[in-house]
Amino acid sequence: MKLHIIIKASLFTLLALTFNANAHSGRTDVNGGHNCSQKSKDKGLCSGYHYHGTTKHTHAKKAEKATAKSN
Repeated sequence: MKLHIIIKASLFTLLALTFNANAHSGRTDVNGGHNCSQKSKDKGLCSGYHYHGTTKHTHAKKAEKATAKSN
């Protein structure tokens, strides 16, 4: 009985501590972005050039939103 509980607790812990890691096959350039491969475009994963959470891109988005609100 104890072994059954230990196995269930171990499985629960293992499943609870796993996480999804999103990665891409391409490297980023000096601007922190890259172009999608044709295979990724065909799958609908991305389209064209895009960024991956770089500071430069994040600040540009915030600046665009602030400008839009002030107009």
